[in-house]
Amino acid sequence: MTDPLVKAGRSAAAGERAATQLRGARAEQRRDGSASAADPLSFGVLRLDTPEQVSLRLPLAGLGSRFAALLLDGLLLLCIALVGLIAAFGVASFADGLWGEDAGRTVVLVVLPAWLFASVWGYFFYFEAFRDGATPGKRRLGLRVVQDGGEALTWRAAALRSLLRIVDLQPGISGLLGGAFMLLHPRAKRLGDLVAGTVVVRDLPHSFPPLPEPGASPAVKRLDDSTYEGLARFLQRARGLAPPAREKLMNTWVKALALPEGAGLGDLLDVVREERDARANEHVVSRGGAASLVRARQARWVAFQKLVERLSPGRMRRFSDTQAVDFAARLRAVSADLARSRTLGVNAGTRWALERLVARAHALYHRPVGGLGAGFDAYVREGLPRAVRARWREVALASLAFYGSGIVVFALVQGRFEMEPVLVSAGMVDRADLAAANPDFDYRDTLGSAWIGSGGLTSFVLFNNVQVAFLAFAAGALLGLGSLFMMLFNGVMLGGVMAAFSNRGVFDNILAWIAPHGPFELTAITLAGAAGLHLGGAVLSPGRLTRGAAFASRAVVSLRILGGAVLLLLLAAPLEGFVAPARVDPTVKHAVGLVCCALLVAYFGWVGRKPSEEIRGPSPLPDGRNP
Repeated sequence: MTDPLVKAGRSAAAGERAATQLRGARAEQRRDGSASAADPLSFGVLRLDTPEQVSLRLPLAGLGSRFAALLLDGLLLLCIALVGLIAAFGVASFADGLWGEDAGRTVVLVVLPAWLFASVWGYFFYFEAFRDGATPGKRRLGLRVVQDGGEALTWRAAALRSLLRIVDLQPGISGLLGGAFMLLHPRAKRLGDLVAGTVVVRDLPHSFPPLPEPGASPAVKRLDDSTYEGLARFLQRARGLAPPAREKLMNTWVKALALPEGAGLGDLLDVVREERDARANEHVVSRGGAASLVRARQARWVAFQKLVERLSPGRMRRFSDTQAVDFAARLRAVSADLARSRTLGVNAGTRWALERLVARAHALYHRPVGGLGAGFDAYVREGLPRAVRARWREVALASLAFYGSGIVVFALVQGRFEMEPVLVSAGMVDRADLAAANPDFDYRDTLGSAWIGSGGLTSFVLFNNVQVAFLAFAAGALLGLGSLFMMLFNGVMLGGVMAAFSNRGVFDNILAWIAPHGPFELTAITLAGAAGLHLGGAVLSPGRLTRGAAFASRAVVSLRILGGAVLLLLLAAPLEGFVAPARVDPTVKHAVGLVCCALLVAYFGWVGRKPSEEIRGPSPLPDGRNP
């Protein structure tokens, strides 16, 4: 039987060996600069290799900082909306004084929907696409959005992130869905990041530590890493501690550091400041190669840093060939310096600044060519109709859900007044009753929009319908079920309303209203649903790709189809605002609708079709990839 003391001795020896191994591993990690807690490069990072043959590490943003940035952006967005609301009513009052009451009302109804739509859907897109991937809230907290490869954010990726944000904020605006994705994903990605192929990184300050004067005696480190980190953490948390606990811990640190009796928090802060300065200038103390590199190259690094800070993606695109070659040469030189600084063991502060400088320069120089309007003509002539034909299965499924549910509900409600409360909203039933009681009323009169004016009606229906299309697309990220639900829901609404008017003998009333703009508007909603279904297919059928890669691949095609839906809604809005309410013979409105149907069939059936496509079916997209 083994003596308990022997067992205890063996356990203690094993524990000591484990502790020694752990200390040795940590020391090795500190030597290679990869995992020291005192090193800012040691936290969760996005690692990537650049064409300049250097590895970059971009620290990832956490859930807390991203939520705080979202909160700041939300408050700013609310202020923007309120300013627009006040300004709209102010301009309306001014217009009333000049042109009468109707003018002011028209101004409000035209401007206000546009302002609110641009605020809600355009705020994040604008700042992330055209302001270096950072909204004001992100910039305030030192965050930035980049592509998975470290490049600057493209406008397509920014659009996808903005569109999917409404899903990530669910349920309501709690953000629980997006937060759950971020907690589970190793790179803290929300659903919008998965679809857009982006990641949020910490864009922290990156100034180079100052060099000491030649001949000056550099400060020498007094504390080891663990002592320095422990003292810094105590001082960070000291204010939140209860006074007795704070006093006790403070005295413990004073004794451990052999400070004079009576020293307090101020003296401990001085120790931390001196230690931080010593560590910032560590490269001039004991490592001759590191010191030589920093002294020889830091002026060049600072000059390049100033250039990068002055540049924007727009200015980079206007570079001449000579300027572009010079920028690329300087980027390669600084990248080589970064690699040498790692080999020579330059201190963490300088390497951190070099990392950030090379990362920002890399993002600027390797930004994808082409802005928001690039290739629009080719997109309309070839890209859009080919993408729709290539995804005919999703279009067919969305059409079946939309029109099929409408037909079924129409059949259920037609001639059955008792079914109306179940499948038709009370407001639409009241409007049908109003049309039946007033033979001279048309659908616009039942809407109560005779006082709105065609301009106000156009603005309202345009931005409302575009928002519906966005929702139908974004909901597709939920396995495609969200888009399918949107198609069914809108089909039920349409079928129920048509049946309610038919039950009262005023079917022609609503049909004449829908005829001019219906082909464009209903097709647009169907295309938005098809785009969402195609996106959702990345989860159910990713093929040989990972689901994240399948999301990013399908998002390109889905965004093209969604763009077509928006274009059709732009065409439908003036028809609904001006032609549908016009006091003309209904035959004219039906004729306009037939012309629109013919244009849709011709465009999506034949425009951009190649001879090979007519034989083999839908071809790949213009960029050569199979959608």
